[in-house]
Amino acid sequence: MALSRSEYRVYITSSLWRDKHQEWLKQVGYQCPVSFKKVGKGGKYNCHHTNYKRLGEEIFFLDIIPLNPWVHKNIVHGVLSGWKPAGQQKHYPNAPQRIFHNYCRMMLIVQALLRIIWRVTKTILRITLRLLGVIK
Repeated sequence: MALSRSEYRVYITSSLWRDKHQEWLKQVGYQCPVSFKKVGKGGKYNCHHTNYKRLGEEIFFLDIIPLNPWVHKNIVHGVLSGWKPAGQQKHYPNAPQRIFHNYCRMMLIVQALLRIIWRVTKTILRITLRLLGVIK
């Protein structure tokens, strides 16, 4: 979906855009995949577009990654872009930004796996303690 700058501004400030945030924040466990700081639920955040191919129909993980505002401003749109907004870059995302986006995706996978391992470990521990008669 190709939007003009004015259409983009309308979309990015719309309830349609904001209503998607909670699901994306939930999917990252309310944690920035880079800084591990809390995002959402009281923690500030930016839903970062890794590309603009499906603007308006973004797919979490492929098009959107919730980030801590400092990471978003200073790493993605700072150091990695030469401090240029996406619209002023010759190519967005550039090679360093694509590497960073893939790093974020990898960290999201690691975080999801750790949450699964933690749940399984708690379940095994609870079952073991019941079998030993330590808890009922």
